[in-house]
Amino acid sequence: MENNNNEKLIDKLQQLVTGLFMQADLHDVQYRIFKFNGYYRLADRYRKRIEAERVFTRRTMKRILELGGEIKIEERSGEPVHTDPIEALKYDLNKTSSSLSWVEEALAESANNIVVYYFLIELYKYAQISINWLSRQVRLAEVLGKENWYLKQL
Repeated sequence: MENNNNEKLIDKLQQLVTGLFMQADLHDVQYRIFKFNGYYRLADRYRKRIEAERVFTRRTMKRILELGGEIKIEERSGEPVHTDPIEALKYDLNKTSSSLSWVEEALAESANNIVVYYFLIELYKYAQISINWLSRQVRLAEVLGKENWYLKQL
């Protein structure tokens, strides 16, 4: 029975690796666009997100190996790249918010593996912090106006 549970958990963790790779790559592209266009504060925030996502990816891959699984490079679907920072934030907010239900499902499936369970709680907290920051930035852009918000990112 435990082997079957490990296989399900490994599959879930592999989904996470694929998703984190995609998210970090998308954030890397957005970071480069923001930096090129002079939005240095926003670029710095995205650079930090990339670093955190890479750490989560490495930790997830390590756990797959510890559980006896194999890490795969899976096909990924394309993601839209935004040149308008506010549109990028809105897309990121939507994408990150929708990932919370996946993490909640993974938490339920990992209840018997305390290491994975607590790791997923860390990931959930990180996603929630990201959502709060993204929401705040979108609201600020609405309240201050796009041009004023853009100036704050220089």
